[in-house]
Amino acid sequence: MNDVMCMNHPERPADETGADYGPPLCPECAREAGLPAPRWSRRGGRPDVVTLCGSMRFVAELLHVAAELTANGAIVLAPFVVMAPREQSGDQAALKARLDELHRRKIELSDRVIVVSDPAGYIGESTRSEIAYAERLGIPVGHRRIARPVAA
Repeated sequence: MNDVMCMNHPERPADETGADYGPPLCPECAREAGLPAPRWSRRGGRPDVVTLCGSMRFVAELLHVAAELTANGAIVLAPFVVMAPREQSGDQAALKARLDELHRRKIELSDRVIVVSDPAGYIGESTRSEIAYAERLGIPVGHRRIARPVAA
């Protein structure tokens, strides 16, 4: 049973089958606001937690998707330390391993994972590993192919 109630009508349950994000609204309030009814987290009562995965060569695209999801009400987790491939060995290998482990913990907290790539769909070894990890945990994995943002 749904325990998320409409913010305008506390006696009405919010619809969990509509749009990806938004305030808790019953279907009627969502229609009146011109919005699809929101879908709340599978863990109930809060917005979805979404972890972004993808090559750090696409950091601008990751940030673009993170901003979009955040603006639509999601809690977004993402990698934030950029290490060039040549920096991922030697003395930096331990840091890379810690960052990979931390990102797996973010995936565990997530309701879903979104893999961000370029239009060609490039997915590197680390990202493939993260996808497999999420799938083993039963966490849904979606994909977004984003063209490089145009500088203003």
